[in-house]
Amino acid sequence: MPFLALLLSIITFLALSAMCSTSRNSSQSSLLHGVIPGGNTTEHTIHSNGKARHYLLHLPIQYTPNQPAPLILSFHGNGHDAYYQESLSQFSNGSFNVNSIAVYPQGLNNSWESAPYAIHDSNDFRFVSALLDLLQSMYYIDTTRVYATGMSNGGGFVGALACHKTLSGRIAAFAPVSGAFYAKLDSTTPLGGPCEPNTNRLSIPILEFHGQEDNTIKYNGQPDRDGATIPSIPSWLEGWAVRNGCANGTNGHVESMHDGKVNKTSWSCNSHEDVVAGYEIAHWAHWWPTTEDSDKTKNHSTVLNATTLIMDFFGKHVLT
Repeated sequence: MPFLALLLSIITFLALSAMCSTSRNSSQSSLLHGVIPGGNTTEHTIHSNGKARHYLLHLPIQYTPNQPAPLILSFHGNGHDAYYQESLSQFSNGSFNVNSIAVYPQGLNNSWESAPYAIHDSNDFRFVSALLDLLQSMYYIDTTRVYATGMSNGGGFVGALACHKTLSGRIAAFAPVSGAFYAKLDSTTPLGGPCEPNTNRLSIPILEFHGQEDNTIKYNGQPDRDGATIPSIPSWLEGWAVRNGCANGTNGHVESMHDGKVNKTSWSCNSHEDVVAGYEIAHWAHWWPTTEDSDKTKNHSTVLNATTLIMDFFGKHVLT
């Protein structure tokens, strides 16, 4: 009898375990809506603040419902769309990314909150929050490895997300490219609201790329652009170094790279290296840095690839 009872208990345990596993996997699979790991990017809709909002989603080739995956949000610039941003940033390309879910949100009127030309009451912060809730309910996402990057206005919005009291507690690291960090005229207060990052975090990792010849969002700032102020990139980075309590405060470590074509300024914070870092690129304009010619960079290339460095940066930071 004891043997039979033990055998029955083992069979019951295995059956229940299989049911739970099958339930979780099947519920996730039923929500994939034809999305295939390593397959085509698909467009989806979510309703937020009474508006239909759209996003593109790409599952990496290594995605499996049994293994938590990182998530990358990549935001387009003003006047462009999610499809353009996917092609520009290349996070759906298996050569750069094999294990992170890549999502490309679509802004209303192709713009994002935190810029003077953004649609009033777009509530993009609420959209991002709802999108994260939805994605985390549908896919097996590692909530300690959610990241945000973006180009120009999208990069500026990434900076605003880093300042957001709630969302900066859900996103592990931030990597704007050619960021348009609009502030109120004659002020340092961001248009997206006061910079008040989540106080439960030890630091907010920041990585930024900018061309010296960027005439759209100038490296040294603009006192009046579109009725707002653009801070210089060095001062914007220094602000994050101070917020993060980095060693040396406003005096970052400067490293000349690629035969002087790139200057990297970085800060170590709370015993961690490169918590805040910026790449200043010579002979580079308002483009996503890439080592390959592209019509999106007017067939120009430079000495580094932002996507590769962003993936490396994200890989070093988790939400704690």
